[in-house]
Amino acid sequence: MQIFCKKNNIKLYITNNYRLAIKIKSDGIFINNKIKRKLIINYKKNNFKIIAGVHSQQEYHIKTKESFENLLISPIFYNEKYSINKILNPIKFNLLTLNWQKRKYALGGIKINNLKKTYLTTSCGVGFISLIKDLKIKKPVCYFNRRAFN
Repeated sequence: MQIFCKKNNIKLYITNNYRLAIKIKSDGIFINNKIKRKLIINYKKNNFKIIAGVHSQQEYHIKTKESFENLLISPIFYNEKYSINKILNPIKFNLLTLNWQKRKYALGGIKINNLKKTYLTTSCGVGFISLIKDLKIKKPVCYFNRRAFN
């Protein structure tokens, strides 16, 4: 996965493993909502970003108190992990994040057939892993717009 991301100029974020993120020189770390304590990260790299996972307004307020600047809101589309009742469509995504001042990214269930629906949201970018696993072509980057990799 790391080689694929470097070759195709896709930013790579490691989930909840700060030491591994530094070891493989990734672009940042993604902290999901299962981590209840605040992490103190003293790594001084210019492009190293810390992204927090958010599912509701309550989690948004908790993460803003912890001074996270980038937020991944999930799930935006259906996937195996979440039920149909818990998914956000582009309309619910926009209503949930209407007054949020932080940078927002969409996550969860993004496939090739619903990637264009993310343009309806106010997100700055998208996060996906199942999309890369599902593709059977050599160069999937040619199908994506640059906005998907911000």
